[in-house]
Amino acid sequence: MKKNLSKIVLLASLIVGLSSYTSNAQTVTKSEDLDMDGKTDNIVLTVEKDAFFGQLYKSISINGKSFDLSQYNANKFSVLDINSKDKQKEIVFTSMGEDSIGDAYIFTYKNKNLEKIGNLSVKGGDLQVNTKLNRVEIQKYTNFASDYVQYYEKYTIENGKLKNITPDEKNLFSEPHPKKILKYKMSKSLNTFSDAKMKKAGETVKPGEIITILAFNTKADYFKIKTSSGKIGYVPIVITDKEINGGSIKALKQYEKDYNQNNPFEVANIQFN
Repeated sequence: MKKNLSKIVLLASLIVGLSSYTSNAQTVTKSEDLDMDGKTDNIVLTVEKDAFFGQLYKSISINGKSFDLSQYNANKFSVLDINSKDKQKEIVFTSMGEDSIGDAYIFTYKNKNLEKIGNLSVKGGDLQVNTKLNRVEIQKYTNFASDYVQYYEKYTIENGKLKNITPDEKNLFSEPHPKKILKYKMSKSLNTFSDAKMKKAGETVKPGEIITILAFNTKADYFKIKTSSGKIGYVPIVITDKEINGGSIKALKQYEKDYNQNNPFEVANIQFN
């Protein structure tokens, strides 16, 4: 009888050991006042190990009610408060690959339900919340000459949905800090316009002079620049068939033909200063 009991105990332990080995799911418990009603919401996240993503959030349970997350392949979790005025926090699940490029899925917890309000393409770090302006900001990238430059996309929440409020004209800055401006030394003259519609001729930049690129417009295809004399000008640009880091390089329209014949990093012989 004792021998049989020992065998049963041994078999049970083997089954338990096998179960813990084949199932790599873990639970993570957090507390957060998601709907900001003054009561703490109990959050239980089910996480599984994954060979590619490292880990995947399979489900989330809020106050005992479970919601499936398997379709999102999310390996990052965070709670944000995008708009402090709406008394509602946002839950963010991000699917981020080895190349640091992925998608962020944003939810709110309302009336005991998890509601998706939008998703964003992200690269690199987490979403940044501008608490003064009640919006979320994402660093994006574009290419000019041999430089990999950045700008911000901006989103707010309106009527329970994420809304893109990024203006067509976007301020540019160089990695890694927004205060690092883009200055180029011209070795050829550059014709500018004094208005964004390219109707009025502006200052002509001479060889050897420095220009500062302030912004670019995705719809009108121009750079907004400041000359060494301090004047603001607008310069037409084109999208070329050359690439840096997988993105098409923007070139000065005035020197488009020269650009395509020369090294892709020598747009009108402009040098980063």
